[in-house]
Amino acid sequence: MVSTADLSEQLATLTRIFAMRGLLGLHGHISAFAPESERIYMSPGFGSDKSTTQASDLFVFDPDGRILVGEGRRPPLEWPIHTVLLQ
Repeated sequence: MVSTADLSEQLATLTRIFAMRGLLGLHGHISAFAPESERIYMSPGFGSDKSTTQASDLFVFDPDGRILVGEGRRPPLEWPIHTVLLQ
């Protein structure tokens, strides 16, 4: 089982790699589900420089879509799709 800190670091790393390879640009997100905590982790949204994403830049949602980490920032518009698909 991967810890939530490791999951955050891995997702941030994947976001940077995808961005550097041209697979993510102004639009596009990567997300992951942590079954043990029932949390959804998602890369930042529109306008962010995804090639510099750090674990602290990620959003964390509960299964109902409430923002647990990232409040005060605009979440990606596609968060409902990711939360439904990852549960």
